[in-house]
Amino acid sequence: DGYKSVPLLEERMTDDAADGGEDLILEKEKAREEDKRRRAGLILPNVLVIGAQEAGAASIADWLFSNDNVCRPMTFGGDPDYFDTEAHFFDDEDRYSQGLEFYARRFEHCATNRTKGDVTSGMVMDATPDYLEHAHRASDTYRRAGGGAHSELRL
Repeated sequence: DGYKSVPLLEERMTDDAADGGEDLILEKEKAREEDKRRRAGLILPNVLVIGAQEAGAASIADWLFSNDNVCRPMTFGGDPDYFDTEAHFFDDEDRYSQGLEFYARRFEHCATNRTKGDVTSGMVMDATPDYLEHAHRASDTYRRAGGGAHSELRL
């Protein structure tokens, strides 16, 4: 589909750059600012419905998704039908390894103004029940996203 993820700051730093002293500091600062600008327009879910299998999480998610003010993940060609409620990002190694932008792309349609990141609905939700075992990944990802994403997230 032509989409290519941009490596995060940590992934761009090399051992060679570590020997650069002041240049390294400037490079890190420039890369941090670039990461911040790139992430500023990302729309991430502000609600993750997580729970154990057969614990009622799917029923709660169905009830919440029936509300017009709840935005669900977008599916792309080849995605199973259930990906329209369950993005399976944090629990699927292949999807997780594609990075934050891969995940955020599933929620782009939830914004009216991408430059300001305004969300049209009150809730942007991913209801993947298997996230219970991968809560650390969700927490780490939302902390790296910055801009208050971690503090705004509801589980």
